[in-house]
Amino acid sequence: MGTAVKKEWFYLTLGHRRGPVTFEEFCEKIVKQEVYIDSTQVWKKGMKQWINLAESKPFSATIKKVKSVASQSEAQVRESAGTTVVDEDLACRGSSRALFNVYFYIGWVIPVTLVIAILTELQVQQILSPLRASTSLFIQVLPLMVLAIATWQMAGSRMQHAGYSKWHALGIFVPLYNLWVYMICLLAPRNYRLRKNLGAGGIFYILLFGAVTASSVVYLVPQIGLKNLSPMVMTEQMMQLYKEKTGFSSRYNSHQNEAASSKALQEQIIEQKQSKP
Repeated sequence: MGTAVKKEWFYLTLGHRRGPVTFEEFCEKIVKQEVYIDSTQVWKKGMKQWINLAESKPFSATIKKVKSVASQSEAQVRESAGTTVVDEDLACRGSSRALFNVYFYIGWVIPVTLVIAILTELQVQQILSPLRASTSLFIQVLPLMVLAIATWQMAGSRMQHAGYSKWHALGIFVPLYNLWVYMICLLAPRNYRLRKNLGAGGIFYILLFGAVTASSVVYLVPQIGLKNLSPMVMTEQMMQLYKEKTGFSSRYNSHQNEAASSKALQEQIIEQKQSKP
């Protein structure tokens, strides 16, 4: 009886000390969710130290009642929605539809160009032989491998944003199934898995995809030629373009001459030392 009348309870919440309040008043605060059960601490005279509210025996019955009511409310929401409740933060992490479209149309050039730049500079620095770079299948395919990995990672992030598991992105390597993956990545808005509604934005991206595809068929295919449409033609053309723009030949020859001069100088010094008595 005395516990419910005396204002003897103090509590710490959000870094501030509150109280004193009666036992009944604090129970009411718990029921109204005016305090956070998991982060609030309580104390009263006679206790050695502050304890977590969740571990406080005097308020355990009230806490249990509040959690029971919350569980029942959650179950009612699930039943009325006809589906399981999805954590929005987990379901919608990842890359947005706009970001994936930017990557799909122009962003993929970045990882490919980066690998080509590294391979070219390795040749200029005499670390990688141009002959080996032009004859090794692995080196020729390396930019495309990096492109595939980058696209897979981007697609995985995009699938998460649409509400799917990121492992669906592995479907980009499976014929026919990859059409569905790319459709989701290019068109689906945030949390599409639950809403199944493309919205006005989806129509815009469909028109964008159609316009880019039509432009490619009308302009790019005649320029490249059907006989050159192979996975390697992109890498070869980009590597040649990078070499032309960066003065590859002159820089390579300059490094060769410097290496030859340095070697000749070292040999001359060795001969001079050996000729001395």
